[in-house]
Amino acid sequence: MLFQMVTGRLPFTNTNPAALLIAHLTQPPPDPRELAPNLPEELTYIIRRGLAKLPSERYAHVGNLVNDLENIQVGTT
Repeated sequence: MLFQMVTGRLPFTNTNPAALLIAHLTQPPPDPRELAPNLPEELTYIIRRGLAKLPSERYAHVGNLVNDLENIQVGTT
């Protein structure tokens, strides 16, 4: 959901449900910066980690994800 919130689209799209499922299972998620180039690197890391195929590479606890989100440095202008 975070990917969609920051890019305006889902990471995988297809009108064929079987093809969509196969994409989710086999294709790496797109880099969110391709759709939203100004995303901070830290947020890109968080999104990609949340979309990792292997459970061991994803957040084990939502608290860890929240902690990472809270620690993103936002630039001021």
